Amino acid sequence: IGMCRFFNSLNEEFQLFLDNYKLLNDEEAIKEKCDYWSLIALNHAKGLLEDTAILNKRNIKDLRGTLLFVIVGKYFTFHFQLGDGAIIYQNKNEELKVILPNENSKGEFANQTIFVDEATINDIQSGVLLSNEINAIALMSDGITCKLVSTDGSKVAGRINTWFDLLANDNLTRDQLTSMFYSQEMSEKTNYDDRSIILATIKKAN
Repeated sequence: IGMCRFFNSLNEEFQLFLDNYKLLNDEEAIKEKCDYWSLIALNHAKGLLEDTAILNKRNIKDLRGTLLFVIVGKYFTFHFQLGDGAIIYQNKNEELKVILPNENSKGEFANQTIFVDEATINDIQSGVLLSNEINAIALMSDGITCKLVSTDGSKVAGRINTWFDLLANDNLTRDQLTSMFYSQEMSEKTNYDDRSIILATIKKAN
């Protein structure tokens, strides 16, 4: 909630970045913008964690977490990933493409990841996609990613396209996702990490 409020307060600033057609062919300027906003987001996330830890008289490590988000603009969609999980989008050919965490975010050891409270700018993976090339996008935590996406990102479960299609036609319900999350198929051979997912699509015309 805190990050959403923060981004909403900077709507005009993000418009100057993501709605700026002059950046379409300027890779250097885009990288500078991505690095700038990545650092701003990381610092704000750390501040939120510190404030919450103080308010609740807890160690900040008790509240640590990873962070994924996208901000959709007229020309560009900014994506940010810190820690494990995955960002998946469907292109105009209805193909699924995966943005996986970089090696730094995966952590040094198995089942270990980088968390917001200890992260640096070098742990962040960010960039832009062209908004007009995206039909739908999903952000998911590691507990879902490990069941639906291969380790190298080359294979993605087809049910994600099914969810996108259902959502685009206003036919996807929370109960459907909840039932899937706790099905036997999803529970087998899992480390029981948290299972969170955000889905967004372009609504299909009737």
